[in-house]
Parts: sequence; structure tokens; C-alpha cells
Amino acid sequence: MTRPNSNRRGAVLIEATLVVMTFLVMCIGILDLGQFLYRQESLAERVRAVSRTAVVRNYTTNQVVNAIVYNDPASTSTGPGFLGLTRSNVTAAIFDPALNEKRLVVTVQNLSFQTFTPFLPRKMGTIPVRISIPLETP
Repeated sequence: MTRPNSNRRGAVLIEATLVVMTFLVMCIGILDLGQFLYRQESLAERVRAVSRTAVVRNYTTNQVVNAIVYNDPASTSTGPGFLGLTRSNVTAAIFDPALNEKRLVVTVQNLSFQTFTPFLPRKMGTIPVRISIPLETP
């Protein structure tokens, strides 16, 4: 007994739909992962570079925050900066532990971004970045 062709065509259509949907979700997921990795690495590199520059040039903590957010230590801007950072996302402090070594500690946290994947939350956050560098003594 043979089946009619119309049943086979319907099965092929359903299989193709399932394969295409799976492929699209995987591609969009790869885009989200790439976006997350790009933002995380860009942010870590920006904080590292500014922290090293701040130690050498003796920036104040306000100048460090401005340099990370706006790429200008003397900036007076108030809006979002690099990757949507605001001044409230960045903290900079100078610590003097018992070892008599002053350190600049910079932390960036609570930065979120939009995702494309329909199965993930629409906004996801980056992993907090914390850099600690000893201060140069003149």
C-alpha cells in the first residue's frame, strides 16, 4: 500500500520548518554570545588601559571615571558614554593597605545590553570588571 504524495510533501514542509527554526535560533544565539564577549573584552581592555594611564599620570579618581566613561579625563558630560556606561557604573578608589603600597582599584558593574535570542531575557548584564594596580611613586 502506498501513501499519497500530499502526505510526503506535508512531512517535508514540517521537517524543513523545524530545521530552519533550529538553525535560526542557533545563529541568533551565536550573535548574542559574540556581542557579550565583544562587550566584556572591550570593557576590560578600556578599564585596564585607563587604569595604567591613570597610575602613570597621577589622575584623581574623578578623572579615572571620566576617562573610562567618556575617554576624556576632563570631561563634563553627563549622558551615557562608552558602550552605554554612565558614571554610576564605574567606581575608582585609592587604597593604602598595611603593606604600605597604594593601589588604584577600578570597578565597573551593572552594565546591561539587549539580546536578540527570544529565549533569553531581553536585557542581560556583563560580568563586573575589577582592576587593581599599584600606584607609581615619583
